[in-house]
Amino acid sequence: MNRVFACALLGGVILAGATCGDPTHSITIHNGLQVPITEYSYGRRDSSYFEHLSPGTSIVQTWMYPISPDDSRTRRLEADNLSGALVFCKDFGYQDLIRLNWKIEITSGFGQCPSN
Repeated sequence: MNRVFACALLGGVILAGATCGDPTHSITIHNGLQVPITEYSYGRRDSSYFEHLSPGTSIVQTWMYPISPDDSRTRRLEADNLSGALVFCKDFGYQDLIRLNWKIEITSGFGQCPSN
């Protein structure tokens, strides 16, 4: 019901490539580090999507994938510290996000993502 109302208000405007009715999930991303970070929700290869997060702060993003149990796509989340050094990198599939209850905690100790 809310999505239909929002679509009516937007009058057909398309935001960030999403159209009304596309399935999405809200993802909470929390900076659990003691330092400010820059979070890249599509990985650093696509640096046009980033957010700065102070220590202990959270943001909520809308992800269009992975969206269902049969969706094999993964989403790479990376974060840099203020010096630009990679401090977090992980690929998330649907089952990962279900297990995490759609909440990602950026902490140290996550290994480097494999090279593409």
